[in-house]
Amino acid sequence: SYGVSEVVIGMPFNMDGSEGFKADIVRKFTETFKKYVDIPVLHEDERLTTAQAHRSMLEGDLSRGKRKKRVDAIAAQLILQTYLDRKRIKKEMDQRNA
Repeated sequence: SYGVSEVVIGMPFNMDGSEGFKADIVRKFTETFKKYVDIPVLHEDERLTTAQAHRSMLEGDLSRGKRKKRVDAIAAQLILQTYLDRKRIKKEMDQRNA
C-alpha cells in the first residue's frame, strides 16, 4: 500500500571492509527475506552509522535516555540516506555520460 520498490538492509562490514560473523547473519536473513517479497533487496554499508547517530543526538542535546531509544532509528535513516544519495549521484553521472 506504500508503493515500496526496494528494501535496503544495513550490512555490518568490519572497519577494513571485510565481512565478519554479523555480516554472515545479515546475508542469511536477507536470503530468507527475499523469499517473501517480489522487489529488490539491497545492502548498504552501515559502518559508523551508530556512532554518527550518537554524535548528531549529542549535538542536539538529547538526554542519554532519549538517545538510547532513538539511536537505531537514526542509524537506519542514515543508512537509507546514504543509499539514496549514492543512487541519485549515479543517476546524475549516467545522465551526463549519455
